[in-house]
Amino acid sequence: MKRREATPLPGAALFLNRVRALGGRIAIVTNRFQTECADTAAVFAAHALVYDAMLCRPDGSPADKNPRFEAVASGRTPAGAGKLELWRLSATHPRFSWSRPKPQERGEEALAQFGVRFFVLPNPMYGSWQ
Repeated sequence: MKRREATPLPGAALFLNRVRALGGRIAIVTNRFQTECADTAAVFAAHALVYDAMLCRPDGSPADKNPRFEAVASGRTPAGAGKLELWRLSATHPRFSWSRPKPQERGEEALAQFGVRFFVLPNPMYGSWQ
């Protein structure tokens, strides 16, 4: 991280730019420690990867990302004022989760939006995908 040599996955910049163009806000929630956050942000800047907020883990704190996800969903970050609908991919577990209510709890109309509004994005850097 300190060498700032990471490169983005193919399509990452296009995806982030498209989210932004469609009016979405982007919050990067990482388990990198706060002392590593500047290096991570520098890599994003070097590759023109857009985002609205980067939330790193406070030094010495547990790896639980849920408090940071809740901060994004409730609008308590620079990603935006007010509550945000939160879509996230767990890097360590190949599962996609969202803020409540989940699409499957929203009825048939929401399920019909898969591939239009809701997408499953596997993380190719961690674990397996089924």
